[in-house]
Amino acid sequence: KDSYGNVCISNLVLSPATNPLKVHMVNLETGALTEVASVKCTKLSPARIDNVAIWGNVATGNFKLYAVIPSTNYIYRWTFVNGVMSNETYCTVKATYPAVTTASLGIAPRIVLIGEDDMFVDGGDTAWSRYNFNTGEMTDSFDNNTALAPSSYQVNGGTFFEIGGKNFVTYTVSDWAENRIAPQAFNVVSTDDDMSFASMSKMWTLPKVGMGSVQNMGQQAIADYVQVDNNSVILYYYVPGNGICAYEIVDNYATGVDGLNAQEGVRIKAENGSIALSAEAQAIDVYSVMGAKVAHAENATEVKVAADSGMYIVVAVVDGEVYTKKILVK
Repeated sequence: KDSYGNVCISNLVLSPATNPLKVHMVNLETGALTEVASVKCTKLSPARIDNVAIWGNVATGNFKLYAVIPSTNYIYRWTFVNGVMSNETYCTVKATYPAVTTASLGIAPRIVLIGEDDMFVDGGDTAWSRYNFNTGEMTDSFDNNTALAPSSYQVNGGTFFEIGGKNFVTYTVSDWAENRIAPQAFNVVSTDDDMSFASMSKMWTLPKVGMGSVQNMGQQAIADYVQVDNNSVILYYYVPGNGICAYEIVDNYATGVDGLNAQEGVRIKAENGSIALSAEAQAIDVYSVMGAKVAHAENATEVKVAADSGMYIVVAVVDGEVYTKKILVK
């Protein structure tokens, strides 16, 4: 997603000095794709690019596209103005956690933007750390909180979110090795306003027993979330070859999505491809288990789900109260 919430898809590209990296914006209602970027690396000759991040609004054509070059210490950036690429540059990362002699960020690195020049990066053989693009400096890391450092570094991923005005970060804490107590799991930590590593305090390891010990050859561990309201999010994890899981986090507790139920007083049910409520809702939102919003209605008791049969999460606001339920739509 870009920083305006537009969902995008990019290709894994080999030899991006000669083959273009392409980014498409996804229309979540129709599935239609719109190409918003097609770029090459003209200043370096990397072997591949696995993942990208976007700051700005791809719908207007004003954005910055970032990629960490695998097995190097380079972070690349293309700037777009009104849909036209206007600048191409890169920075050289000066340090990693843990320290490696080449300062390489490792295999299949992922980047999560905090701002245009402020970002988290996680790569194979290195841990979730914070960098400044202008200087290449590692501005924060688990050097400042070694107790919460990952036990291993082969899988990469994480994100940050806010609940009730409080900041939280989630990051990979283990890889697939079978001797791990929780293979391919994620830590969720609370942080201060600056999201400093020193302020991190562990909330949970999710899932408690890990996602699984199947070797994840792509070294990816995807973390994302849907903001339900100011006081709750639905947090999603996906580890290729091992599975997907979701948790609702409300204030200071987490519960698996399987445990979601509508609160007493409002009944939510599925019938004939629609979601029906026993009382009028000021807003009804329906999400897929992947986090995409598939339906919305206001001041209604029913909303049509124009999507495939399957499991969905319903979030409804009735008389100022938020009701949430996981439900099967046929």
